[in-house]
Amino acid sequence: SLYRAPLSVCVVSMLCSMSAGAVVIVPGSSVATTPSDALIARWGGNASGVVISSEHILTTRHQGGGVGTTVNVDGTNYKVAEVTVIQDPDTPTNALDLRVARLETLGGLTPTFTQTVSIYTGTDEVSMTLAIGGFGQGRGTAILSDETTTGYNWNGSEGTLRWGGNTITSTVADTVFGDPPDFTNDTVRAFFNEPGTGDAVNGEASIANGDSGGGWFYFDGSDWQLVALSQAVDNTNKALFGEQIYALRVSSYATQINNAIPEPSTALLFMGACAGLAMRRRRRH
Repeated sequence: SLYRAPLSVCVVSMLCSMSAGAVVIVPGSSVATTPSDALIARWGGNASGVVISSEHILTTRHQGGGVGTTVNVDGTNYKVAEVTVIQDPDTPTNALDLRVARLETLGGLTPTFTQTVSIYTGTDEVSMTLAIGGFGQGRGTAILSDETTTGYNWNGSEGTLRWGGNTITSTVADTVFGDPPDFTNDTVRAFFNEPGTGDAVNGEASIANGDSGGGWFYFDGSDWQLVALSQAVDNTNKALFGEQIYALRVSSYATQINNAIPEPSTALLFMGACAGLAMRRRRRH
C-alpha cells in the first residue's frame, strides 16, 4: 500500500509504504562523478540511508523499522541499536520524517565506518546539480505515446545501488506527506526531464520504491556534502518526464542532526591517535 501526499504524490520507500525508490535513470547516460558507494546504506528490505559518522546513518521514518532492523553498509550487515527521531526546531512537538540510527555489528560491537559525509548547512540549494543514490527500483520498459517515449516503468527490482543526477529547482517549507498527513518537513524539489530539455543533466534520474532515505549529494569542489534525503515522487510504478521529485532538506535540521551524534571522548581520541587509528570524521557543525 502507498501513502499519498498532496497532488497524489507517491511517497516511496517501504515496499512503497511511504518513501522514494531506486533511481530511474534515462538510458545511454550516467552521472559523471559520485561519492563512495559505501555512503549509501540499505535499510531493511525497503529503503536506503546515508552514513554520517563512524557508527550512525541518517534516514527517513516513513518506511518503518527501528531498533533491531538490519542495515547493510558496504556489503556488511549491521543492526539498529538506537534511534533518535529529529524534531522540528520551530515546532518541537512535531516529529519530522527524519531519524539518526546508531548501528552495531550483529555481535553487538561498535562499527568504525571510515566513509562518512558532512551535512550541508547552507541555504542556496536551488540550481545545485547533484548525485542521487539509492537501493530502489530501476528503469523498466519505456512508456510510449504516439511512438514517443514519455517516461519509463519501474522495473520491480530493489536492492541494487544506482546513481543518477538531477538539479534542484526549488525549496519548499512545511511540506505535508501522508494520507492522513503524518509528516511535515522542509523539502527540496527537482523535475525528471527528458534528455535535451529543461535543465536535464547527464544521468538524469527520478526515484522509485526503495530509494527513500537515499542521499542527494553536492560536490563543493573539494568534498561531497549531503543536501537531502529521497522522500517522494509524483507517480506510482512509473517515472514520467515532467514529474516532480521530493527530498527532505537536511540543511533546515543540520544542528539537530549533528547534536544526535555524540563526539568521541577526549580519552578515546587520544588512544586512537596513539594507535595510529585517527578516525576521519567529516561532519560539519
